Amino acid sequence: MEQGKIGYSTTTYRLRLYQKHREWLKMTKDIYNEVVKYYYDILLLEDELWNLTNQQMMRKLELMTIGARYQKEEVKYPFPYGKIPLYFRRAAIHAAIGAGKGFIFRWKLYKEGEIEEIPKKAKEFHASPVFYAGMYRNRTENSIQLKVYNGVKWVWDKYRFHDMGRKLSEDCQMKSPSLKITERGAWLHVPVVTPVEDIRTVNERMKEEQEICVVYFPNNNNLAVCARMDLEGNVREYYLIKGGNKRKNIQKKWQQQLKKSRKSRQSEKRRENIKEEQKQEGKENQKYYKKISQLNEHYAHKVSREILNYCMEREIRLIVVPKYENVISFQNKGYLKTDGYDWIGRRIIRDLKYKSYQNGIVTTTIRPYHISDTCHICDGKIKRYNQGHRASKNYYGGQLYICENGHRGNAAKNSAENIGRYFLKHYQKEKDKV
Repeated sequence: MEQGKIGYSTTTYRLRLYQKHREWLKMTKDIYNEVVKYYYDILLLEDELWNLTNQQMMRKLELMTIGARYQKEEVKYPFPYGKIPLYFRRAAIHAAIGAGKGFIFRWKLYKEGEIEEIPKKAKEFHASPVFYAGMYRNRTENSIQLKVYNGVKWVWDKYRFHDMGRKLSEDCQMKSPSLKITERGAWLHVPVVTPVEDIRTVNERMKEEQEICVVYFPNNNNLAVCARMDLEGNVREYYLIKGGNKRKNIQKKWQQQLKKSRKSRQSEKRRENIKEEQKQEGKENQKYYKKISQLNEHYAHKVSREILNYCMEREIRLIVVPKYENVISFQNKGYLKTDGYDWIGRRIIRDLKYKSYQNGIVTTTIRPYHISDTCHICDGKIKRYNQGHRASKNYYGGQLYICENGHRGNAAKNSAENIGRYFLKHYQKEKDKV
């Protein structure tokens, strides 16, 4: 393996804080957003600040609101929030700069006619406080000290946390965490930087690798079909990751609960305000869709990890997947009886990309045109079907196929082989250009 190609990867860990002095966390978030709004308003009044860099802008705002140690003249905008920790204030300033730039950019688009709606200034903020170095200390495997506002003054408070099954080692390189507060609890989102030993490009890897792993994502009991392929296009092994039927059964149960909940409220419509009914129904939708989304996230992480483990066991350093962005239109094709909640291929690919990168494996993409409607042997058009059914070109979900030249087999494996075949052709063309 080529040496010296070392990089870094950032992963965000979610730590659930135990409910000690949660009101202090809430007050810390509130004062943070008040400070953000304060500096945001100043930025929109001072046009000359936008010609400065972010660091220069922050320093200028501090001089305009806090002043310098030996500054004799009064500041232009006296800071109304008393003595606030330096790095807490600077985190709020950076958030205000980001929000201000967003407003200025939208206003520019409006002036140029790119957007029709007049941009509006933010009336309030609900940002998550960022704890720069100096605002947290004494981190252990299950606790951390945060500097928080208790309504009277700033104090150090120790919070124990639950790591949700992902251990945060004491020697990891931790970046500035942010505080998330929901109805159910408080969370600390911690970015952690880890070294990546191998960041070679696809072309660099293809000069040394002997095999690639091609992955296709059918929408049936097989959540992923992996094909271990050599550089000549020969498949040496298939690996199927199952569990799709189990996931769909759980999802169907929640969809039935949603339908039942809607039906039970029909008799109350006459006694309730229609708007209130619609609002309540929206909450019910959100509740069950959230459950479905969490289910899909769980399976996306599970499948991506299984694909990665498979490749690591066989020392495969290159994974090829379809590039699905803006390709499949579930709305425009009636026979695709599925939706974004039903098919999780994109989510699996998203998780696979960052997980593989952290382990020195590259996940690359190839356009998926005709991977599911042509035969990998002869390029003939195929028809899909299930055992005992008639073959049809619009038989979405058919697990078997037959092509116009008589070749037949498993449709998912055929698609996987097409992905690998197209990738190798594309790589050979790029190689010939060089």
